Amino acid sequence: MVPQVKVAEDGTLILDEESLTVEVQRAKGPNPAEGRDPIFERGSTTTYSSFRASTYCKPWSSEETDMFFLAISMVGTDFSMICGPWTLATRFF
Repeated sequence: MVPQVKVAEDGTLILDEESLTVEVQRAKGPNPAEGRDPIFERGSTTTYSSFRASTYCKPWSSEETDMFFLAISMVGTDFSMICGPWTLATRFF
């Protein structure tokens, strides 16, 4: 629903005042929220990772990290060329 405009005979635009208000039809019967206390949620601990499978991967050792940076300095960021030494390693820590 958007405000409606009308075009006058001289070409000017006239805003239709009736289109600025909307009548709301309320549902009949008792209001289920009436008389109840509001619910406040505080400190939710649900995050995106709450729904991921939890797998543990040990962090790389300093030697593995040094080897990785040496390989990057030699071949650049073409990771397909340097994946040989890290067949069991993953990118998740």
